[in-house]
Amino acid sequence: MGKMFNKKFLVLFLALVMMSVTACGQETTEKENEAPAAADNTNNQAAASTASEADDWPSQPINIMVPASAGGGTDIFSRTLGEFITEETGAPVVITNQSGLAGYEMVRTQDPNGYNYAMAITGLLISKAQGDLDYGHEAYDPVGMISAETSTGIIVRADSPYQTVEDLFNAIKADPQSVVGGISMTGYPYLYMLAIEDALDIDLYCVDAGNSAERNTALLGEQVDYIISNAAVTKPYLESGDFKYLGIAAKERNAFIPDVPTFTELGYDLVFPGQAIYLVAPKGTDPEVIEKFNGVLDKILAREDFIEKMTSMSFGVVKGISVQETLDELNDAAATFEKYTK
Repeated sequence: MGKMFNKKFLVLFLALVMMSVTACGQETTEKENEAPAAADNTNNQAAASTASEADDWPSQPINIMVPASAGGGTDIFSRTLGEFITEETGAPVVITNQSGLAGYEMVRTQDPNGYNYAMAITGLLISKAQGDLDYGHEAYDPVGMISAETSTGIIVRADSPYQTVEDLFNAIKADPQSVVGGISMTGYPYLYMLAIEDALDIDLYCVDAGNSAERNTALLGEQVDYIISNAAVTKPYLESGDFKYLGIAAKERNAFIPDVPTFTELGYDLVFPGQAIYLVAPKGTDPEVIEKFNGVLDKILAREDFIEKMTSMSFGVVKGISVQETLDELNDAAATFEKYTK
């Protein structure tokens, strides 16, 4: 009896073990079969979340870094634009001022969540071209071009013996050092001077006359014969009749100085990029959000009250352009600046 009981017990025990193994195998197979569905569900939720973020944008404050001190022209422009962005979207705009290149680095490394942006001015492109910065606009995703200052050109005193561009260039060709130009020896005015030399095959004799205000003083005080500057900073002297424009290197005439011809009109093959302001985002920002923000900028740039307010402060306003067109403008400007820094 004892042996028979043990055999029966052993058979029953083995049967239970087999049933348990079979059940575990079925459970594992079922879980494995369920795994892809769970993964698909997670991917679908992520896609839905991304779409939702673009649809709901903006749902929180929009941060814009301005690479200039508070109270300056770029800062005033940015804050005014921010007011209109709030009107169009309902989202508050937070402006952060960070002078120099540190601000660009801050935004470059920020979360590309659709709420972090930077006002990229021409200085970013020039800094890259001159080797002051390891990266330029390619480190960001462009959103739109907001402003372009195209009035930079050659300005003389009203009583100057050089009343036309031809007068000035002929005198320079005859004796380069007899005609002194006033520029800043770095940045935009310097590259502008190099572009003139290249296009006209002449040598300009220029001195470092300081910043915009200091250049005005140097020209007014007859320390230089001409300066390379723009209408916004020379406006008081143009209105008083002390200064006179000879020409600008823009593609077309500037609205602030409609009577001043372009160099192209005067027969010179010279076009130089204006000093523009672009809105850019950290690399990797949702393209749908960027397109949506570009559409907001397009509406603002077409508003008569925005145009009137900006032009009253001597800011150049452009028509809204697409994200791709903004990238094209950035690429063209960067290539031009790099050409004159090599």
